[in-house]
Amino acid sequence: MQTWVLVALSVFVVQRFVVLPQLSELTDQVIAGTALSGSKLHLVFIALECTKLLALLLAAAMALLSPTLQTGRI
Repeated sequence: MQTWVLVALSVFVVQRFVVLPQLSELTDQVIAGTALSGSKLHLVFIALECTKLLALLLAAAMALLSPTLQTGRI
């Protein structure tokens, strides 16, 4: 379970500090009226979101299926 949580956290950090600043810059350029060529950065962001969702779902499933949680023993 911890591995999947770390995957989700890593994806979040990449999104927050790498992808989102670049997307924000592209948005500012569009608002300013600058003509831009096609950017695949939104597709990267969507792929990272899907990866994060899958990692969180796997972490939750592993937590629910953990024998420690089912028996109540640590």
